[in-house]
Amino acid sequence: MKGVGDLNKIRGFELYPGQVNFGVVREGCTYTFNVLLKNIGLDSCRFKVKQPPPSTGLNVIFKSGPVAAGMNVTLQLELYAMAVGVKGGSGQGSIGHHVEISSEVDTLFLPVTADILLN
Repeated sequence: MKGVGDLNKIRGFELYPGQVNFGVVREGCTYTFNVLLKNIGLDSCRFKVKQPPPSTGLNVIFKSGPVAAGMNVTLQLELYAMAVGVKGGSGQGSIGHHVEISSEVDTLFLPVTADILLN
């Protein structure tokens, strides 16, 4: 169908930044990072965020609803640093997860990483 491909090019979202690295964090502390989800289309668009599993310690906080053309919404990533599966009382663990953000047109993945120092 002609025109459908062109319509998909003028709708959708972009993430700023495209990936998040919390760096080295301390176990048992909570850290936050803000990401902008910008509507690059000509019409208002809706989105859904698939929340990461609780074992990652990640949570995405945002206001739901349509995003007007050219506007953005802030996604606040909250990380409660916990080293799951690390044996012993000292050392270093890591976390890596792709947060899934779906819109009417496409699906975006936001890579999130962190290195966790044990107490």
